[in-house]
Amino acid sequence: MSELEYDVVNSLRESTDRKIERLEKRIEDLHMYIGHLNERLNYLNEKIAD
Repeated sequence: MSELEYDVVNSLRESTDRKIERLEKRIEDLHMYIGHLNERLNYLNEKIAD
């Protein structure tokens, strides 16, 4: 593999790794957001039940 090919493949791999990291961060953020919504829903359900 030539140096240019290696650089292109390495660049693509780094780009893919960054995309994966961003997606993992979004998943974590969504998980936290859903958790907060669930807590709020439980709180409101308790208020309605009282």
